[in-house]
Amino acid sequence: LHALANRYSKLSFQVSQKVDKLATQAYVSETIGVYYCGVCRWAEAEILFEQAISGFNQLEMRRSWAECSSLLGKTFYYQGKYKQALPYFVDLLPAGQYHGDQAAQHWALLGQVECALRLGQPALDQVCAWLEMAKLLPADYPGNTQHVRFYGVLALTLIYRGDPALARQAA
Repeated sequence: LHALANRYSKLSFQVSQKVDKLATQAYVSETIGVYYCGVCRWAEAEILFEQAISGFNQLEMRRSWAECSSLLGKTFYYQGKYKQALPYFVDLLPAGQYHGDQAAQHWALLGQVECALRLGQPALDQVCAWLEMAKLLPADYPGNTQHVRFYGVLALTLIYRGDPALARQAA
């Protein structure tokens, strides 16, 4: 169905340009970016997420800005560009805290952990502190997907720490 998805992506982008509303353009850029990221069209996904981030920032749509910042960070992460990914998660944490966005905080903390483990820095004590902060976020967030991600990242951290039994339990 990729041919169909590409066709609809092109059409939605064209319509968003004709509508000439920044919110619509940013949302379409984010949505197509998610698709492109999923099919490893990295460069195109990066451009679209950057456009969406810029649009949502201009509109002060903080939640959408946070979501796209996290998505762009993950796009770099998926390519093994951990140093490029990290700043998106680092910048996202204080923004999420300032705006009381628990989802953004969760994305930021787990993104920092994932990058730190791959880069070998900072020390595992700091990585564990980030995981503890993520764990302490209110129970109504994160959703099931983020719970799976949290425990997967926790298991990976425990493996790096040399504790396979606890890692298995977390997984």
